[in-house]
Amino acid sequence: MRVVVKIIKYIIIAYLLAFGLVALIFVMDKRAGAKFSNIRGYSFVVVDNDYLSPDIGSNAFVILKEATLYDINAGDYAYVNDGGDMRLKKIISIMDDGNCLTGYNTNNEKSIVKGSDIYAKKIFTNTFVSILFHILTSPITIVLMFVFLFFSGKMAYKRFES
Repeated sequence: MRVVVKIIKYIIIAYLLAFGLVALIFVMDKRAGAKFSNIRGYSFVVVDNDYLSPDIGSNAFVILKEATLYDINAGDYAYVNDGGDMRLKKIISIMDDGNCLTGYNTNNEKSIVKGSDIYAKKIFTNTFVSILFHILTSPITIVLMFVFLFFSGKMAYKRFES
């Protein structure tokens, strides 16, 4: 039983350290003015609604790789600056002038993104990872981990003391 508690404790400590390091890197990138925060060219985004279905569902976890217009093909999903909002959009076609057609808006007008506004492309999507990510980053889970660490540390201190 003690071995299991130790293993769980080390897993929780590793998780908290990794989570803190990733959060720190993303905050430092944002403070430096980066539009696309990434770690060694990779980042992630969680799609919070169903606007990309059926290919990418709601709450899907998407891993992105830094890319330019020349790395994108028609049919790829790209992370773009869409009028000041960063979004994941499907590239329908790449035009000769270096812009990309990403669909049509409600007025049946073309939605075009400049090639310079493309920051990354989708390389992996998974809904299960997204559910796990939401569970691990929920405040309740983090509080429970700290409580578990506190009480297991107290128990270890009492055993060491006696």
